Amino acid sequence: MKNLLKPNGKIIVNTKLKINNEVYSFDGNSISDSLKLPVVNTVMLGTISALSEIVESDDIYKAIELYMPNQIQDRNKKAVFYAIKEVSE
Repeated sequence: MKNLLKPNGKIIVNTKLKINNEVYSFDGNSISDSLKLPVVNTVMLGTISALSEIVESDDIYKAIELYMPNQIQDRNKKAVFYAIKEVSE
């Protein structure tokens, strides 16, 4: 598995289980379930934002405003916020 990662690369897995020290385990389903989101993709994007410099949270929030229907924007913004908060703790 190490040979597939770039230097300082990270593996993020959506699970409640602790896998090992090389894999970042994150329970994104709990956040998406609490916000009644049918999928966990926005939560995981928030996790990626918190763990890397690939995408900034402000850019995610702007994309949500530009591309998601108004009725789901707030829940998706909260999904990003809670994911970042959880990773940062």
